[in-house]
Amino acid sequence: MIPMDILEALAGEGVDNGELKELKVKLPLRHHIKLHSLKLVRKEPISETVLKALNEYFARMESKENAPDVAPSGPSEVA
Repeated sequence: MIPMDILEALAGEGVDNGELKELKVKLPLRHHIKLHSLKLVRKEPISETVLKALNEYFARMESKENAPDVAPSGPSEVA
């Protein structure tokens, strides 16, 4: 996986200026139905829902990269 800092460097300085770009994607039908259901229930455009989900995803990926490596704690086996 490409580290977030490299992705941000590739994107360039000042790219997040609020400009929106259109992107066409193909989704499994079940995802499309779920997104449409959320649109009806929340009265929010699908693009808003997807934008929120992507922001959460990228924040989670960035926090995983910045988290210290910790060995799993638990009972150790002694032979």
